[in-house]
Amino acid sequence: MRHIVFLYLLFSAPPYALHLFADSGDEPGAAVVMLASASHNKPDPSAIVEGFYNHKNTEYLWSDDPEKPSPLFSKYLAQQYVSGLRKHGQLLITFDPIVNGQDALITNLVVYPAIIDGNRAQVYVRFRNFDSDNAMVYSFVSESRVWKLDEIAAIGGETRWLLTDVLRNP
Repeated sequence: MRHIVFLYLLFSAPPYALHLFADSGDEPGAAVVMLASASHNKPDPSAIVEGFYNHKNTEYLWSDDPEKPSPLFSKYLAQQYVSGLRKHGQLLITFDPIVNGQDALITNLVVYPAIIDGNRAQVYVRFRNFDSDNAMVYSFVSESRVWKLDEIAAIGGETRWLLTDVLRNP
C-alpha cells in the first residue's frame, strides 16, 4: 500500500511536497502518509488567496452579519474577530486587508505556491496597489481537513501589521 501512495504523490503532488519528502528525516512511510493526508485538503491555500484577488472569495471573508465571523476563518481567527468586536462594539478595520489599503488598483500580482508543513500552510503574495509595492503572507491551518485562514501579515509596503493585532487593537 505504501508504494501506491508514493506513486500517487510522485505523479500528482506539487514539487514542494516531493521536496519535503526527499528532505524528511522521518521514516519514509510516515512522511508519505503525512503528505498524502495534507494533499487531500481542498482547495489549495494558494487557490483561496488567488480568489481574494480575483474577487471570488471576498464575499466570504467579511460577513454581512458583523456578529458572525467568516466561514473561511480558523477557530483562532474567528475568536480574535469576535473578541475585537465585543471589546470595541464594532469592527474598527478602516482598510481592506487584502489590498493593504482603502482603495485598490492592483497590478503585478504574484501569488506564490503554498508552502505546506503538516496541518499549516503559508502563501506569499506580492503586488502593487496604485504606487505602493506590497508583500503579504497568508497563514492557514487545516481544521477538519479544510484549509482555514489563520492570519494575514503585511510584511512589505508602507504599513506592516498582523490581522489579529488589528482586530484586537485597531
